[in-house]
Amino acid sequence: MEQTVPPTRAILTVTELSRGLKRCLDDFFPDVWVKGEIKGMSVSRGGHWYFSIKDSRSLVRCVLFSGRVQKLDWRPAEGEEVFLKGCLALQANKGEIQLKVKEIEPLGLGIHQRRVEALKRQLHKEGLLDPSRKRPLPSLPRAIGIATSTAGAVLHDIQRGIFDRFPGVTLYLAPCKVEGRGAAEDIAAAVRLLNDHGRSEVIIVGRGGGSRQALAAFDEEIVARTIAASRIPVVSAVGHETDHSVADLVADRRAETPSKAAVLVVPVRAELQYRLNRAADYLRRRTDQQIRRQRTHLAHQQRLLRDPTAQVVRGRQRSVELGKSMRRAMVRDLMARRQLVAVAKSRLRHPKARIADGRRRKDDLHSRLSEAMVRDLMAREQLLRVLREQLRSPQHRVESGRQQVAALSAALIAAMQRSLTTQGERLAATTHRLDALSPLAVLSRGYALTLQDGQAVRDAAELTPGDSVELRFAKGQATATITTIDPGT
Repeated sequence: MEQTVPPTRAILTVTELSRGLKRCLDDFFPDVWVKGEIKGMSVSRGGHWYFSIKDSRSLVRCVLFSGRVQKLDWRPAEGEEVFLKGCLALQANKGEIQLKVKEIEPLGLGIHQRRVEALKRQLHKEGLLDPSRKRPLPSLPRAIGIATSTAGAVLHDIQRGIFDRFPGVTLYLAPCKVEGRGAAEDIAAAVRLLNDHGRSEVIIVGRGGGSRQALAAFDEEIVARTIAASRIPVVSAVGHETDHSVADLVADRRAETPSKAAVLVVPVRAELQYRLNRAADYLRRRTDQQIRRQRTHLAHQQRLLRDPTAQVVRGRQRSVELGKSMRRAMVRDLMARRQLVAVAKSRLRHPKARIADGRRRKDDLHSRLSEAMVRDLMAREQLLRVLREQLRSPQHRVESGRQQVAALSAALIAAMQRSLTTQGERLAATTHRLDALSPLAVLSRGYALTLQDGQAVRDAAELTPGDSVELRFAKGQATATITTIDPGT
């Protein structure tokens, strides 16, 4: 007798139950941090990590997909304690709850942090962290080198900060990876390339913020030693204000963010122009004052030379005063009187001698004035050349901009080619896997697919003698009639 279900019961299918559980997990556990011990680590052919996280009482299965694995520079060992961040998901086909990991960090200092602390101690011992070895940045660099990734907004932020403060500065870009495997070697190669190029006066090495794993490349020894060995001053602009890396310690200056690196390397052009104008005005005023003072003194000397009578009268007046002094001194000391007589005779010279002395002084003053004016003109010409060099013509700025666009275009084309190559390899691998899973591949090995009324026949017991079935091969199809049936055991 057929049984019926009471109408008061709500019956769910297994699929409906799985969907409900999935919604509950998504609502209550969108992102969780878990602490535990790694157990049963395995790596699939696709590069995914499958493992479990456990404590003294419980165990949860986890998966870390290959895209996130490639960004890590370390692999947790069996039994190592870690922090995990991820979301809970239900595997409907197995009925198991799995943690899809997004971030993984070692517990406490961890392997990476212990290596970083050891590197800091070694660099400090070698004197590479000594503040006295850090070099000052150029006050007005004409060319700046940038070592960073072309992906993301970091390069745009640095360019915008520099050009907003001082348009016309030449930028040289050395594109490099800043995250994942091989990033440290790529960063070091970019710094060496800018040094070999030799046209940059300061180098900015940087990337945006991220987790400790994302910034791990800037804690590597090869990056630290390459920055320390750079002949060109280096500004480290890694992460946010709270992020500190080994690259920050060995660089000549640290910028809290990539945007603030522009503040360190270039001044504001308007402020610099204002200070130059004030300095030029002050120099002009001082020069004019010196010229007026020398002209007045020269005119006074010329007036004295044109009136010899006045010179004679003043000489006679002085001789009378000296005579009185000599008479008073004769009472005290004869030798003093003789000395005073000699002084009086030297001062009572002929007017022509006085005139000749005045002319010599006038020639000397005229020569000194001419030399001062020549020096002033040369200084002004030099200042004008400096100002013209600093305020370059629009044509030069346009040419510099073209060079920057060409460099950026080349970097963009190279990045697109690398991306297309990577996507092509992924497409080929996916196509190969699809071909392997395709039923047509099975048919090509000599098997046939049996269909009845358009449905695949999986069990001989579903057929009866006399039934008509359709046989589908790798190439073509046929119709057959069932004569005998062996259901098997």
